[in-house]
Amino acid sequence: MVWTRSRIQHQIQALLVLILLSSFEIMFSNSNNNSKPAAASAMSITTTAKTALVTGSTDGIGLTTAKHLAAKGYTVILHGRDASRIERAKTIVQTFVASTTRTTAPPRILSVQADISTVENCRTLAKQVRAFLTVDGCNSSRLYLLVNNAGVFEETHQLTDDGLETTFAVNVMAPFVITSHLLPQLLMHQ
Repeated sequence: MVWTRSRIQHQIQALLVLILLSSFEIMFSNSNNNSKPAAASAMSITTTAKTALVTGSTDGIGLTTAKHLAAKGYTVILHGRDASRIERAKTIVQTFVASTTRTTAPPRILSVQADISTVENCRTLAKQVRAFLTVDGCNSSRLYLLVNNAGVFEETHQLTDDGLETTFAVNVMAPFVITSHLLPQLLMHQ
C-alpha cells in the first residue's frame, strides 16, 4: 500500500473524528448517572432513533464524520449546497457503512440542501431538520448531535444578501442561528 499525502490526510481525519465521537459518547454517558464507568457505558450506548446533523458534510471532515456516525447506527442528516455533491456523499456514506459493519440494514441517511450564508436559509434548514424528526405530529427521534462543520474562506470581501461578510456569515452566524433554532430538539430528552 502506497501512503500518499491524500491517504495520510484521510487517515488523520478519520482518527480525529473517532476521538471526537468517543469524547461525545463518554460525555453523554457521564450524564446518565448509571453505575458503569464512563468508558464502559460509552461503548454500550445504543443509537436507536438518534439523529445527527452534520453541516458541510459533502467532503473532508464533515463527510468523514457522517460516515463514522452512520457506521455507529445514527440516522445522519447530510447538508450541502449542491444536490449532486449531497447524493455523492450519501453514496459514499452508504458504501462505507456496508463495508465496515456487519449489519444488512442500510443506514438511514437524510439530506438537506441549503446555502447557509443567510439567516433565512439557516432557519429553513432548521425547519427541515425538525420535520425529519417529527412523524405524525410526534417526535420520532431525537437530535442527538449537531456538528456545525460547514465553513468557507473567501479571499475577497463579499457580502451576503443579509449584508454580512460571507466568511463571517457562514462560519459564525450560521452555527449560531442553526444551533439556536435546533436547541429545543437537542435538549428534548436530557
